Amino acid sequence: MTEIRKHLDTDLSLSQPETLFQVLLKSCSTCKDNTAYIYRAGDDEIEVKYSKVFEDVLLLARAFSDKGVAADDRVMFLSDNRYAWIVTDLAIMSLGAVTVPRGSDSPPPELHFIMQNSSCAHLVVESIELLEQHRDIIKKISGLKTVFVMIGPTLQSLFGKTYSYQDLLKDRTYSDRDVERFIERGSKIE
Repeated sequence: MTEIRKHLDTDLSLSQPETLFQVLLKSCSTCKDNTAYIYRAGDDEIEVKYSKVFEDVLLLARAFSDKGVAADDRVMFLSDNRYAWIVTDLAIMSLGAVTVPRGSDSPPPELHFIMQNSSCAHLVVESIELLEQHRDIIKKISGLKTVFVMIGPTLQSLFGKTYSYQDLLKDRTYSDRDVERFIERGSKIE
């Protein structure tokens, strides 16, 4: 956390943010110790500080990049509103990729039509159950490179290149260079 704090304490010249990435940086810089998000996990209420949001987005963006998500890629994510949805959306955008969000209640034919016509190269699904529900449609998507599952156990690949967030985020260490690369890449977005 101290490495991120050091970067967030620097002048990022974001008085008038022009992109969502710049809004993220400014919010995390000026409000780093404030609560950004509150959610429930069972009976517990979890408060997430802006500095933690920044760290989570950084780590997920790095994991996505390591698995081939790149600028201009289309990434469908199929999820209901949750903390991981926000982090996923920001991580995808920070790479310069394009998000194609849908709720978990999207019917399979609609999902197929949208993914095929938007040329989605990657898919993020909320759960292994949702992945199984859409298995037949997902297999028919031409050009789909990877599938990521937000909630679920370590995965043996069902479709070739399928990864759980648990696998992707197992290593939560990062360096100053990781933070610098994250900010540099995101700063190129117009």
